[in-house]
Order: sequence, then structure tokens, then C-alpha cells
Amino acid sequence: MRLTRRIQIPKVKPSKALLALLASLASLAFDLQAVPQFKNLFEAKYGFKTSCSLCHLDESWRINHYGREFVGLGTDGKAMDFLESVDVDRDGYPTKKEIEAGSNPGDPASAPENPGHWLERITPVKPPLKDLIQAFPAALSFLTMERILTQEEIVRLKRSKAVFDFNDADRHAVVFAAKTKEGIAGGAAFTAITEKNSRGAVLHVFLTVADSNGVILEVRPVKVRRLDMQSKEFFRGFLNVRPDKISAIKLPKTIDAKFAKIILSQFAKSAGQIDIVIGP
Repeated sequence: MRLTRRIQIPKVKPSKALLALLASLASLAFDLQAVPQFKNLFEAKYGFKTSCSLCHLDESWRINHYGREFVGLGTDGKAMDFLESVDVDRDGYPTKKEIEAGSNPGDPASAPENPGHWLERITPVKPPLKDLIQAFPAALSFLTMERILTQEEIVRLKRSKAVFDFNDADRHAVVFAAKTKEGIAGGAAFTAITEKNSRGAVLHVFLTVADSNGVILEVRPVKVRRLDMQSKEFFRGFLNVRPDKISAIKLPKTIDAKFAKIILSQFAKSAGQIDIVIGP
């Protein structure tokens, strides 16, 4: 079942002030919902809508205790299962008890006896307008399309040689579709890549832009810590590549083979989801 929301884009040339505002709003949107599929996985698993405060700090939008542990454990349902018995925010209550009481497991100020107002600040997933307008200048509107992939679609996604892993979070596809006079021109999806090192885990986030067949048009960094993953050499490798050809991409030599395999798998899944959700 497809859930869509339409956002109309004014047919006027944006002023410098408007572009600056859009840039700031887009940056905020990235901080709050860079990986909406994780939020959707939590909601499907526990049966209630949650806010971005589940994994982010209110004031700075940096990742909180729950978010940090979730990323470190693998960003999937198994990570959520493990954390149920852990008191990640050290407020005296395990995560499962907090979830059952409606309190925030990542915020020590939110506990079962006083959950606070964190669930009153729930916002829908919003398209990253600035990047989408630049990627699809002829678009009249953008649709947020959220769906849980069927088993048949998962099999189709796994046909790409680059996809070597698949977890329950990958079933929750969130694609931002660009609609023109001729129909859906393409779309974009957030690509989240977890890198584990001696200090823990780092989440790199990109916006993958593709046409309606999943052919990648461009890759944009959202929250990326490594310089070699922001280089022209890195981005150039993905241009005009179909999901089933991503495994042949050569990444910068500074990226070791094991991590390169993870990177290519995540981009193949994002491009494949775009193809499946908005493709012909």
C-alpha cells in the first residue's frame, strides 16, 4: 500500500533569500530524519508513532544514547531486540519498560513515571526540497512515498550483485518522487552506511538521486565524516549506473575492500528501492 503526500512547488524563480531559507530548512530536515526507514521500523515493531527525539537530542539534534547504541549494534530489528533489556540512558529503566510506558528510552529526563512531551512533537517525513529542486528543476511537485516491500520485491532487490546483506529496516522504503507534466521523472532516497572502528560506529548518510528505472543521476552527501567519501572520485563512480551494475564500481583506494562492499550494497539497495517504488 502506497502512502503519498503532495507538496506543491511554486512556479517562480526563487530569490537568494528564499534559497538560503530552503538550505537551512533542508539541513535541519537532514538532521531530524536522515534515516526515516529506522523510524518506520521502530513504529512497525512497537505499534505507535514516534518522534525524532527517539534517537536525537532536542537542542543540538546530535544522536542520543538510544541512537548511538542502535547504530553501533547494526540498525535493525535485532539491535532493537537487544536494547530492550538495556538501560541505555541510565535512568533506572530498561528500554522495553520505557517503550511500554511511552517514555523515551534515549532521554534520561523521560521516564515511565514522567514521560514528558516527546511524543507530542511528531512530524511527517519531509522531502529534502532544496536538493530535489536542484536535481529535478522541471518538477511540479514532490511526493513522499512510504511502503513496506513485499517478498517478491525483496527478491527483485537482491538480484543486484552488490546487495550482500538485507535486514528488516531495508524493507521500509521511503522514496521522494519528483512529478513533472509527463509523470514521475525520478526520485531520491536516503542511503545510510554504518562504519565500525575501534572507537565505535559512525553513520554516514547520503541522498541518492535516480531516474524512474533506478539509474543513479547523482549522489549527495548529507552527514558524511570521511573526506574520501566526499571526493569527486567517489561520486563520479556512481553516475549513470543501474542498481545491478553497482558492484562493478571502483571506489577510492583509501577505502578498504570490506567497507567498500558495504558501501556499494547500501547504494544498490537505495537505487533499487527507487526503481521498485516509482518505476514503471
